[in-house]
Amino acid sequence: MKKILFLFLFLINFFLFGNSKRIILGKVIKIKGKAFYQILNQKRRKPLKKNQKLYRGMIIITLKKSSVLIKLSNGIKRWVLPQSKLYIVNSKKDVKVLKELKNMLSVGGLKADEKINTGFIEEEDEIMKKLSKIYHQKKYDLFIIKSMKYLKRIKKPEFFYSLANAFFQTGYYEKALNYFSLVNRGKNEDLAQSSIGGMVLCYYQLDQKIKAKRMLLEFSISHPFYKKLEELLEKE
Repeated sequence: MKKILFLFLFLINFFLFGNSKRIILGKVIKIKGKAFYQILNQKRRKPLKKNQKLYRGMIIITLKKSSVLIKLSNGIKRWVLPQSKLYIVNSKKDVKVLKELKNMLSVGGLKADEKINTGFIEEEDEIMKKLSKIYHQKKYDLFIIKSMKYLKRIKKPEFFYSLANAFFQTGYYEKALNYFSLVNRGKNEDLAQSSIGGMVLCYYQLDQKIKAKRMLLEFSISHPFYKKLEELLEKE
C-alpha cells in the first residue's frame, strides 16, 4: 500500500512540474520583510530564502510590507510587489499560439500618447499621458507601480484594461483576473469582450483549465481572440 501511495505522489509531482528540477528559471536575489513560496495546486507555504532557485510551478507570495528581488534566467531582474502572488511559468509553456494571444491582449486599453480627461489639474493629465507611453513601451512593472496611486481617481475602462493586461504580462494572474472581471462588468462592450479573453488566459495560466473552457463559452465566436483561445485550450 505504501509503495502504491509513493508511486501515486511521484506521478502527480511529475505531471504537474515535469522537468522543473532540471530547468532553473531564476533565483532570489534579495528579500525585504517576510516572503513565502508554494507549489501550484498545493496549499502548503514555505519561507522563501535568499539565493533560492526558482522552478516552473512555484508561486512567490509577499506580505503587505514585504518585497522580493528575483533574477530570471534571461538576465532580467524584477521586484515582486508587496501583498502579491507571482507565478513562475516555464518559457516552454509559451507555445506559439499563447504568444500570439499575449500580443493580441495588449492591443486594447490605453492609446499611445493618450491624454486622459480626468478632471485633474494640467500637471496630472500630463502624468497620465506619460503612463500611456510607459504602457506602450511594455514596461509593465513600472506601469503598475505608477498606476496604483490613481486607482480611486480614474474610472476609464481603458485604464483598468491596461492595468489588467500589465498584471497578466508580468505573472500576477490573480490580480489580472480581478481587473479583467471589473472591465467585463463595465459598459464598454468591446473591452468587456476582450476582458473575457483575458480571463480565459488567466485561468489557463493558473492551471484552471475547466474554468477557462467554461469562460470561453461566454465569448463571442466572432471576436479575433476566439479561434486562438479555442486552439490553445484544445491542446489540453
